[in-house]
Amino acid sequence: MGEVYPVTSGQRDEVTGKFMEIQRQMRLKKGSSINPLEVSPMMQLIIDHRGVVPTQEVPLSIMNDYFSPPELQIDFMARWNLILNLGYSLDDFVKLGFPDHWPQGRLAANVLVPYGDSWDETFIMLTNMMDCVDPRPPSYHWPFPNNVQLRFGQHCRPRGLYWERIDFGARRGEAPKEMDTAKDLPHAGVMAAVVMFPYWLAKMGSEDVPYVWIPGCSHTYRSAEYPNEPSVPHLRSTAIAATTVEICGCPSSFSLCSHAIPVFVR
Repeated sequence: MGEVYPVTSGQRDEVTGKFMEIQRQMRLKKGSSINPLEVSPMMQLIIDHRGVVPTQEVPLSIMNDYFSPPELQIDFMARWNLILNLGYSLDDFVKLGFPDHWPQGRLAANVLVPYGDSWDETFIMLTNMMDCVDPRPPSYHWPFPNNVQLRFGQHCRPRGLYWERIDFGARRGEAPKEMDTAKDLPHAGVMAAVVMFPYWLAKMGSEDVPYVWIPGCSHTYRSAEYPNEPSVPHLRSTAIAATTVEICGCPSSFSLCSHAIPVFVR
């Protein structure tokens, strides 16, 4: 027998409640959104004490006051995977592992980023995940996938789960156009941060936490004043509530002191 852990009645009831919810969904006459072929091996791993999340005690503190630690992000991703039936397997989580270190910088973080088979699939998946943290109808704040595409020279990773090390406070006040020649700019990782970092999202737009461009993408929006200039999407919270966000387009030559251009940290 391995290590023995104390269990409170509240913890036991919480686990039982989740187990009963899985059973309820799998008993639906029209079929279940939960794939039983994924649930069974995951549960067996827990029984065998070989779960994806490490068993040693790790304090679930918020990194740098804004960012969820890796183990909490894995928990978030596992929930979205089941709730939205995203199709990631146990092997995907095992291959993901944990980042080897946390980046330096007050607004730098490791973010867990899911990728689909294409950019359109990745975009739709991420906006579906973002809908879970935003109470408004999706049509209000998300553009159609064909309105937001990768900028020239940017690439989408193969399907899977990845850690991306991003500085969300870099190049504040600069115009995205200044990054036109960069070959590797964040895109999906900026969108994933909305789901993974609720504390960061709640503070976005403050003096300490800027709004962010999505520098690896272009937007079909064209300003009447700059009809020939390409636009870059930016992510911002709205005045409705701290947890509501929207993706908007803005000419790439615009420099906004309230916005940063996220960059990868090597």
